[in-house]
Amino acid sequence: MSSAPSLCTLSDGSKVTFKPCYTHKAERVFNEEMSRDVVFERDDAGKLVAKKIPEMNFDRATAAALVAMVQVVEQGAQTLECTPAWLDDLPETDYKKLTTVLAEIKKASDEKVEEGKKKD
Repeated sequence: MSSAPSLCTLSDGSKVTFKPCYTHKAERVFNEEMSRDVVFERDDAGKLVAKKIPEMNFDRATAAALVAMVQVVEQGAQTLECTPAWLDDLPETDYKKLTTVLAEIKKASDEKVEEGKKKD
């Protein structure tokens, strides 16, 4: 069961509609970007641990998840696609609004997964 799509209004009046639930694609692209160029090494127990994670991985992962999760951008009578270039051109305050909504959607998804585990 999915919830209603989340809507976010930007400073220029554009309306951004997110998909109603966190998708597998959003999770996949987020994880792909988070693991890009990570250096692993084995600890004393032989377990692989991340030794070095590039600083920009979280930012790239968040942007990739936003592209996957934004359903539509309405700017006046125009409908725009959410692309990395469109995100790059947003004012920082608008970008932060979008990342906040994304985090809320992800949190709700994680909570539903945990609820499902408790029922099993």
